[in-house]
Amino acid sequence: MQKERPMPTSCSITLIVPAFNEEKNLRPAIMILLDKLKERLIEDYEVLIFNDGSTDFTGDVAECLAKGNNKIKVFHHSRNLNLGYVLYRGIRTASKEYVGIFPAHNQTAPESLDHIFSALGRADVLAAYIANPEARPWKRRIISRINTILLNLLFNLKLKYYHFCFYRTSLAKQVPISTNSYAAMPEITVWLLKSGASCIQIPFMLKKGQPRKSKALRPKNLISIFKTLIGLFWKIVVLGERISIQ
Repeated sequence: MQKERPMPTSCSITLIVPAFNEEKNLRPAIMILLDKLKERLIEDYEVLIFNDGSTDFTGDVAECLAKGNNKIKVFHHSRNLNLGYVLYRGIRTASKEYVGIFPAHNQTAPESLDHIFSALGRADVLAAYIANPEARPWKRRIISRINTILLNLLFNLKLKYYHFCFYRTSLAKQVPISTNSYAAMPEITVWLLKSGASCIQIPFMLKKGQPRKSKALRPKNLISIFKTLIGLFWKIVVLGERISIQ
């Protein structure tokens, strides 16, 4: 039986790719991404690779990828500015209808992109959640779970995960991102949902293999995330601030 050909999507997308010392993983990750874009018949896209202060050959790999595809753009940071800044700069640069992060670590299972791309146009926020949490180290799972429970309690939400979302670009550009930390994406998500943006949740899978040590668990980052949540609670819950959703 012939495999059913996916219907083309009318939505365009910007993929922000943060890359810090990912010389071995960046090329295979981007090739999987490009293959899935082609398979889903998404022709209107751009890939923004941010070489975020890498000390290896990540920047050279990124430039080689860009030479072979004029829809790939590369930005170099002389020092590591962290995920939040990359997300902020990527959203400000984005020119397509949807925007989101695609990790350079090559741990996202390719089939997960099918779920994300097929959901384009269905909501303002596409919130992906990890469908196989056992693929992550137990410590990371516990902290992630606590973080999700805390966000849901503080802001009366019911998301399964806050750290892998895609947004309508016009709405994401309105959010006053206040942090360079890993809390930047939860900050955007909370602002949009509490302001009335529509949302659907989508499963994604991590590849099985050697788990990576995450910078998100460093004490400095955890403190920054905590401070961001306090500020966000004050603005949204106490002061009742919102952004315009049209």
